[in-house]
Amino acid sequence: IIDFSRPELSIKLAEYAADHGKFLIIGTTGFDENQVDFLKKCSQNTTIVYSQNMSYGVNILIKLLKEACSK
Repeated sequence: IIDFSRPELSIKLAEYAADHGKFLIIGTTGFDENQVDFLKKCSQNTTIVYSQNMSYGVNILIKLLKEACSK
């Protein structure tokens, strides 16, 4: 699951991912301390990648895609 929504939905997705063995990537910002604690709890049952700033990774991906498509 890839999520760039709102903290309230991200929390629900984390719970779903933990309950169903799905991986979750979160690029959402604005979590409060309790929500971050909940994400940590859910990450004990599945893989959760949480980053508040995905722009660097997105720019690298765009560059790599351009290189791959030009060959």
